[in-house]
Amino acid sequence: MVGTDRHIVAKRAAKRRELIQRDPQYRARHLANLYKHATMAPAAIEERARRSQEIFLNPEYRAKASVAARAVRLAHIPEHLRDEYLRLAVHGLKAAERREIVLAHFRREDPIAAAAFEGRNIKAFAPKSLIDADLRKLGWRMLIRAVAERFNVTEAEVLSAKRSSELIHARAIVAQELRRRGMSLALIGERLGRDHTTILNLLRRVQSYADSNPVVARCLIEIHRERGVQAA
Repeated sequence: MVGTDRHIVAKRAAKRRELIQRDPQYRARHLANLYKHATMAPAAIEERARRSQEIFLNPEYRAKASVAARAVRLAHIPEHLRDEYLRLAVHGLKAAERREIVLAHFRREDPIAAAAFEGRNIKAFAPKSLIDADLRKLGWRMLIRAVAERFNVTEAEVLSAKRSSELIHARAIVAQELRRRGMSLALIGERLGRDHTTILNLLRRVQSYADSNPVVARCLIEIHRERGVQAA
């Protein structure tokens, strides 16, 4: 079964293409073998080989192939944690150890999504309701879900381009809590799918939102409770 592993097959194919490109003798033997077993005319095989080589030497094609190969190679790692997985390699950790570290982080950050990624029973990790959850103790993904539930909207709507007052207020609360934790404006914007200027605008207006929406006010009180800060 080892010989059929997709990584090994990809490496062999890349090595073969490199030899065809650099070694005229290998290229001649390779074409002779194709002529021996192929039903196509030799001229057609030669033309196909020439086109394949041109495509392989194209920088744009090589860049796309590199991205695709990386996605296949790291398919066992959550997409948003792949860079962190690769950075851990400089510490001399084995692949299994690096994977366990990033998955442990994923489980803390979003237990439901982590369970789904690992093929475990999602129901065992999904709370019945986040309406009473402490916003200060939730990972950023669960925080968005909890705030969305308080405003009677969905997580997808909070992350969407919609601009209803409930969604704007929900985003402002999420931004306020993430900012309290020390997260940068750019990273908060990445979490919410906005740019940093939008996040800054939400933070500036969150108190005015609290003056007109009691749900926002209650959320602010909860967020700042440990500091003794009261919202209007």
